[in-house]
Amino acid sequence: NLMDGMYQGVYHGKQRHSPDLDKVLGRSKLYGIVSMLVTAGSLTEARDALSLVRRTEEKGRLVGGGLGQNTPGKFLYSTVGVHPTRCNELEEGGEEYLQSLLDLAMEGAKTGHVVAIGECGLDYDRLKFCTKEVQQRWFERHFELANKTGLPMFLHNRNTSGDFVKMIRDNRQRFSEGVVHSFDGDEQELKELLDLGMYIGINGCSLKTEENLKVMAQIPLERLMVETDGPWCEIRKSHAGFKYLKTQFDAIKKEKYDPKSGLCVKNRVEPCHIQHVYEVIAGYRNIDPVKLSHQCLQNTMKVFFPSISGGPANAGSDAARNPDTKSSGGKKGKGKANRSRPSLSGGGPSGTTLRSKLAGPGSRASYESTSGGFHARMLWYPICSEWRRDQPTPIRAVRTRAAKTKHTSSAGSVTAMVAIAAATAASRKPSKVGMRGLNRLAAPWGPLDRWSAATALGK
Repeated sequence: NLMDGMYQGVYHGKQRHSPDLDKVLGRSKLYGIVSMLVTAGSLTEARDALSLVRRTEEKGRLVGGGLGQNTPGKFLYSTVGVHPTRCNELEEGGEEYLQSLLDLAMEGAKTGHVVAIGECGLDYDRLKFCTKEVQQRWFERHFELANKTGLPMFLHNRNTSGDFVKMIRDNRQRFSEGVVHSFDGDEQELKELLDLGMYIGINGCSLKTEENLKVMAQIPLERLMVETDGPWCEIRKSHAGFKYLKTQFDAIKKEKYDPKSGLCVKNRVEPCHIQHVYEVIAGYRNIDPVKLSHQCLQNTMKVFFPSISGGPANAGSDAARNPDTKSSGGKKGKGKANRSRPSLSGGGPSGTTLRSKLAGPGSRASYESTSGGFHARMLWYPICSEWRRDQPTPIRAVRTRAAKTKHTSSAGSVTAMVAIAAATAASRKPSKVGMRGLNRLAAPWGPLDRWSAATALGK
């Protein structure tokens, strides 16, 4: 939801800080995200999202064509559709409004900027915005948009007592693929959606309770997608999934926030926070986070970028085309934890030796080197997590050897970590480097340095 006012500094109608969407995008790139899907909930938002996508077209690339291979792409992609709570706009605009949505979707699809119809669906938790009857009437018309454009669907479902599943079943032959995002339903609803060939999107709102976690664990990995739904769906201390978090993000209250600080806004979710969703899923299901991220990336490619992933465009699955066909889903999907440590390769300057003390995914790794008569120790922390030096001898952060490792994470993203070499000198005072320091050390659109101290797979 990059079109949300919070990324313009507006909270509940009040301007709390200057617009910082460019900083949010830069931070996501610094953290390693290479592509994102910008969802729209109205015609105006769809136009604004498409405009944003076009402005950032040269900023990124899409990982595709098989893991580890890069296919030229865009940094941002967008959707066209109307959120169920805003269907009154369709009531007022009628067929002309709907035609404008179709024209925009067709235009964006031709250039590869628009990759889905949505966000659309049903939401019975917020009927004060739009009645059931209005929501159902215009949700039905979104299947028409998907059928005419050949695009997959990005779907919304909240507390609909079977109505959503029924409408999907009745219209399943009219769209190729679909993902039910921010899923928080029960096991029965999950089974019905899987039987219809749906993919299931998980974010912080899907991980609040123990029951949520139990249902999440039933999703087959080949049907799972991961998202943030920012600026919403923060994983909070009161949530059942919170205990599985390993990464901390430096954040400050919105009233005191300065976009130049490089920090996040407290309680506002950003694209880089997708790290948290992966940590909860991998932790609860006790599976290798690398395997998890690889599979989610493949799922995303199959649905939104079938021509790149090798899947048949607009073909759909057998279960999708024949609702009577049962899916292979429903298995608990628990995997054996991968206890192996990432391998290290590459080297620093000549004469330097590295040895790993990697504590595991989600933790810091330290590397020691001896070269030129001084001792250096490198600490690796996820971007946005404050870097603190806790060695017994006083050290200072130096800029001479900053490196970047990449390890696959999220749907279409790669998570980066930064190594800061700290030179030991008895006369120096201890120091710490937060995001402000990291921003000085790293250019947000490229590698931190020309050499890589190590290559490690992580979350």
